[in-house]
Amino acid sequence: MLAVITLKAKNTYASIFYRLLQIEIVGHFLKSILRMQFFSHLFLQYSEKAPLKIFEALEKI
Repeated sequence: MLAVITLKAKNTYASIFYRLLQIEIVGHFLKSILRMQFFSHLFLQYSEKAPLKIFEALEKI
C-alpha cells in the first residue's frame, strides 16, 4: 500500500515536472516567435532605406 502511494506521488511529481517542461518549451517557442516578429517588423520598417545604405557602403569600398 505504501509503495503504491509513493509511486503515485513520484508519478505526480513527474507529471508536474513534465508539464512545467512543456510550458517552458512552449514559452521559449512563443518568445522566439515574438522576437522574430519584432525583428521582422524593424527590418520592414527600415528595409526601404536599407538597400540605399548598403549600396552607399559598397560604393565607398
